[in-house]
Amino acid sequence: MQLKHEIEVNCPAREAFYFCSQVANWSTYFAPCLKSEVVEQDGNQQQIRLTAWGNDRLFCWQSMRTLDDQKLEITFQQAKPMPLVNDMKGKWCFIALTDDTCRIELWHEFSIKENISGLVEGVNSTLEAEQFMQKTIDANSDRELLAIKKCLEQQAWHHEFAEELVVEGDKDIIFQLLREAEYWPALLPHCTQVDMEYNDGEHQIFTMTVQVNGGDEVIRTIRRCADHAVNYFQPTPPLPLKKHVGSWTLEDTAVGVKIISWHDVVLNPEHWQSLNKTPAEAKQLVAQAINNNSLGTMHAIQQKLAELSKEN
Repeated sequence: MQLKHEIEVNCPAREAFYFCSQVANWSTYFAPCLKSEVVEQDGNQQQIRLTAWGNDRLFCWQSMRTLDDQKLEITFQQAKPMPLVNDMKGKWCFIALTDDTCRIELWHEFSIKENISGLVEGVNSTLEAEQFMQKTIDANSDRELLAIKKCLEQQAWHHEFAEELVVEGDKDIIFQLLREAEYWPALLPHCTQVDMEYNDGEHQIFTMTVQVNGGDEVIRTIRRCADHAVNYFQPTPPLPLKKHVGSWTLEDTAVGVKIISWHDVVLNPEHWQSLNKTPAEAKQLVAQAINNNSLGTMHAIQQKLAELSKEN
């Protein structure tokens, strides 16, 4: 019997291929999969072992896989098949529809053992075995493909970026300027207001109003300031984002102190799609806006350090 399942994904075909080649992550993404591991790998050949639920029963099996990164195909053959089947093989195909979309096809081909008596409770004939396997494969394949689609499309809107600047000055003073957010409206050209909710010297919660692309945004931030670093996240980021985690770190160099502003964001697809922006376009706009403010902060600190130097 041969079965085919497919789904369209807003993701480049090669990214989808790479994602599905990472078997060790499957148990994290796919609910029916309880354990997944690569037992052995030699070049593009993998031996994998899986443990998963199917039809309310637990199954374990091993497969040999071949990864073809030219055809964007993954073929598999079960070395130790599931109990009812004599053999099981198939393939994953990743077919580009556009530069940013693809279709994932999952094929299974199997034959039932001649004697299936006592192998699976409630399955007593070849027909029942075929129906059981078809139901199991249909359910798990659909769930797998939906999980892949969700992960890949979320990943398509994930973006990590950083900005940096080397300045002359004392690292302690730079850290102090980053930590004392209450004074940012007087220091930073893009920050107009800060309302501090909590501050014990290390942990802070505050709301700030900043100018982004000509408009005001009110952002609530939770931070930890320690060891010449500031780590933070926004519990409710602005509409263009679903997640924003970041940090300020300071590194000594031969020519000064390097200030690094790092950001890890997940963009809000609905917002950007309503503006007819692709993930790549949206990422560029977000990185540009956030990096501009980061650079604004760095240049303001640089200017403040120069003023302090003149005073001394």
